[in-house]
Amino acid sequence: MKINTGSEELLMKYDLNKMLEKNMLEFRCMSGLNNAEKLLKKVVATAVSENGLTISQFDVLQALYRSGKCLHIYELLERLITTPGNMTVILRNMEKAGLISRQTDEEDRRAYLIDITDEGIKVFENILPSHIENIKKFLGSLDTEEKEQLVYLLGKITCKTGSGKTENGNALTEVREI
Repeated sequence: MKINTGSEELLMKYDLNKMLEKNMLEFRCMSGLNNAEKLLKKVVATAVSENGLTISQFDVLQALYRSGKCLHIYELLERLITTPGNMTVILRNMEKAGLISRQTDEEDRRAYLIDITDEGIKVFENILPSHIENIKKFLGSLDTEEKEQLVYLLGKITCKTGSGKTENGNALTEVREI
């Protein structure tokens, strides 16, 4: 039986502290991103929740509104960060609320096309001005060049391969639009 004198634990803590010190910049980046995300969710949720929507529902309306056409569910999944199961629930609730309609794709009877309804357009257009103002307030401390740098850096972080490049190998220069 080995008796632990505490020196091994002390050595391990020393090694972990050295590791933390060596990687402090990465921890500061993650902490900053985490804090920014929390604040952004609060800011963005204000205008959206006041109108009875979730952020995910608003994102669906935005994607449909901007596309100007019906979208397949897989196209919405590509544009939004959510799971297929969650998307089904989001769309079902939005359909019940009259914000979207679902119709069978004539070319592929297994697939559905999602369209924004007149009510969905009305709700989206009602939310958008205050939503934009909230985003401007959130980013108010950044000038145009800094916002462009932020878009570039976030694109590097969030691209699928994690290498700062898109699937075709080109450098990622912007965050994908919804």
